[in-house]
Amino acid sequence: TVDEAMSLIQDGRKKPILILGMTFREQFEVMVDEDIRPHKKYYYVMQEFPDALIVTIDDDLTYDPYMLETLFVSYLHFPNAVSSVRSHLMLEEDGKIVSYAKWIKEFSGVVATPSMQLFSTSGAGTLYPPRCMDAEVFNMERIQQLSLNADDLWLKVMQLRKGTPTVLVRENEKLRVVEGTQEVALQNTNVYQDANDTQLKKILDMYDENGEYLKNVFVDQYSKESCVMGIDLVNENQYGLLGCKDPSIKIQQQLEK
Repeated sequence: TVDEAMSLIQDGRKKPILILGMTFREQFEVMVDEDIRPHKKYYYVMQEFPDALIVTIDDDLTYDPYMLETLFVSYLHFPNAVSSVRSHLMLEEDGKIVSYAKWIKEFSGVVATPSMQLFSTSGAGTLYPPRCMDAEVFNMERIQQLSLNADDLWLKVMQLRKGTPTVLVRENEKLRVVEGTQEVALQNTNVYQDANDTQLKKILDMYDENGEYLKNVFVDQYSKESCVMGIDLVNENQYGLLGCKDPSIKIQQQLEK
């Protein structure tokens, strides 16, 4: 839980992420019920562990070995934001949100700076603090009606309703796709067949009919030319994490403490 992780930091044991590795080896549970497609990655675990930090990934990608630690460091600095390894920049035109296809993909112009305008892609590695989204996030009926294939859009609107920004933890990197897994990937439908726009409109019509939440997205007025760099979470964070290249050495150093 968050409290357990923070107690380790306060006690001077600066590698709480190690607990995750040990726990993972000892206990692994698959939670599956109704077919809610990509929503399965968060839907059950967030309800089962409402006070925990939840990190979502996809099974068709490989990841940087320091991804979890980087996300946790970001959480320590920005506990009220969703921390993301990969983000897009949402754009507007004439006061209206533009088509998903026109958003700036893998945007690295705003790093380590929370913003409502950033859109996290959950499968690339995203950390969600406890209760960072509106309770409607678990409305199974609405998920199936409005956005069965668009979990990230659904999650973003639920974050907007709760007032939760997104922070990009470092500059975007290209996805590391497992070979042979993309023939039936959701992006083939959502992006290339414009299904994202259709589903986003349905969600907004239901949950933001008057545009009350969407208007907060563009307060920062970021654009393709924006360049805002906050703290270097990898190299300059104040918690003593991410300071060693060899995981085995890091573990040994921690044990010696």
